[in-house]
Formats: sequence, structure tokens, C-alpha cells
Amino acid sequence: MFVVSRTFVAINILRYLAAHDGALVSSPVIAKEISVPQPYTRKVANQLIRAGLIKSTRGSSGGLTLARAASSIRLGDVWTVVEETRVGQAFENEGNLLPAGLIDDATQKFLEVLNEHSIAEFLAQKPARKSTRQRGPARDHAGFSRLNSFVFSS
Repeated sequence: MFVVSRTFVAINILRYLAAHDGALVSSPVIAKEISVPQPYTRKVANQLIRAGLIKSTRGSSGGLTLARAASSIRLGDVWTVVEETRVGQAFENEGNLLPAGLIDDATQKFLEVLNEHSIAEFLAQKPARKSTRQRGPARDHAGFSRLNSFVFSS
């Protein structure tokens, strides 16, 4: 199991909302603060809304807020909301040669570890931001093209 960017975006949305202690925050503000495009931020936020982790208030003074205490939102819950169906789909094809139950067992152990931690533990950290390095291909000393990777810092 691994945690992909969608999970990091979800954790950063939740962490940002937790840091604002019940205040309504718009998704464009969150997107800017966590350096994620607005459409992608809204997509992940909608998953969190459907799962009951955050609440949305419509209107000009509306925004997003946590639906429950940050200490009760476990990282395993977040991962399950944004990633589990994608992982399940990856292993449901007929050509799968893995023993039955192996992925389920691995997923269960992975979630046990994630569920030892809550969003509240991350409040003291700054939200992850993308590196300010130049985007696009870069050249190494030998002249070969390589792609810059985005570095997330805490």
C-alpha cells in the first residue's frame, strides 16, 4: 500500500480547516494555501463532504469547515475515503495472480497503522507546499533531460 497525492491533498485540506477552528473557509483559499489547483481541491473536498468529514455551506459567506473534531478524524478514514475504491479496482481484474485475500490483509494492516494517527497531530506543522523550483525539463551535467520532481516540505 502507498499513499498517493490525493491523500496528501485531503490531509492538507483537513489540516487547514482544523487550524481555522470552525471558521468557514472557501475552497479557492484552501487551494491557494496548499498550492493545489482549485478544481482538484474541490474534487477532493467533495469526497470529504460525502464521507461526512467536512461540511459545506453555500453562498457568498459560505465555505468549508470540519464536520467533527480533528482528533476524531483518523488518517485511515481519510485514505479510505479518497483511495480505497481506486486500489480495489486495480486488483479486481480477472488476470490477477495474487492469492485471494492478500491485498485485503495488506490493506487492513496499512489502515491499522494509519488509524493510530489523527489530523490533530498535524496542526503544528505547516501545510505541504510545492517546491518553488522551476517547472519543466531540466538538464543534468551530462546534458540529458530529466524532469523536475515536486518536493513537498513539512
